[in-house]
Amino acid sequence: MLTVICGEDVVASRNYFTELKNKYLEKKIDIYNIDPNQIDEVYKWIGESISLFSDKRIFVTQGLNKFISKKNSLQLRKVEFLIKDKNVILLDWEDSVMSRNLKFPKGITVREFKPSETIFKLVDNCFPGNLAGFIRSLDNISSKVADGLIFYLLARQLRNLIILKSGKKSGKMMDWQIWKLQKQLKSWEMEKLIAFYQGMHRIDVLEKTSQNPFELRSSLEILAYYIL
Repeated sequence: MLTVICGEDVVASRNYFTELKNKYLEKKIDIYNIDPNQIDEVYKWIGESISLFSDKRIFVTQGLNKFISKKNSLQLRKVEFLIKDKNVILLDWEDSVMSRNLKFPKGITVREFKPSETIFKLVDNCFPGNLAGFIRSLDNISSKVADGLIFYLLARQLRNLIILKSGKKSGKMMDWQIWKLQKQLKSWEMEKLIAFYQGMHRIDVLEKTSQNPFELRSSLEILAYYIL
């Protein structure tokens, strides 16, 4: 059986993925990490790693969706076989992939984590001349949404804006998303877009190296006051 954990709320989906693995560990069930391109090796590993303490085995992977293709019928049959096998549990975490973009055969269990609608209002309110609106939106969601998710979605929005501003188009963007971004782009100059994105990159580095003297939200506010 195959369970796919996905969604744009990457913080919540990742936490759920970790919690699920920990629950199986508490039950003394063997867990094996596998690369998504080695999914056909699952049964070979089962034969080589017989356990005296558990009948079931949990296999965990990440990003399996990108290796699924309707053109590869052999691969699809292997995945379908795993989905139907109740003695094998396969957990797959998809980074910011929405359920509608999954390419798996029927029969999978999907656990999708969607961000609050208010966070999209925040990223839409991020443009020069709208500092008050941006800070107000940030205040409204700060107690409901993890700072890490706010930071991630805002960085993604800025990256998409830069892509469109440079005359390119990301294959992951839907037509309605492009329309909204183009509307937002009217308020942005490329120089400020890049400055904001570079500022977020510096904050990210400080966070990862534990050198940020401010809270993540405070860092975003300071950057917004400087750019917006």
